[in-house]
Amino acid sequence: MRCGYFPPDNLLQQYNQFYNNLKTHLTMNADTIGQMAGNVWAALNEAETVDTKQLKKLAKAKNERELFAALGWLAREGKVVFTQGEDKELLVSLVQDK
Repeated sequence: MRCGYFPPDNLLQQYNQFYNNLKTHLTMNADTIGQMAGNVWAALNEAETVDTKQLKKLAKAKNERELFAALGWLAREGKVVFTQGEDKELLVSLVQDK
């Protein structure tokens, strides 16, 4: 006979799966940011100038944090330009080669 509360095995498995998925989605490192920067660059190369909402969809970023980390990476490399749109939204485009 068991004393106390022991959750069913399937509940523990669901919790572990949820925790592992959460940990995966929250973890960013140079590799994951670099990969997203490549996705953002490819999306901008196709679409030219877009706002951040469109860019998030085009680059298939999971969240805004991932998108802005990638944009920071590209900005540090001097590959993107930021401008303000008519509705004060942030527009992003690639730097044009001279």
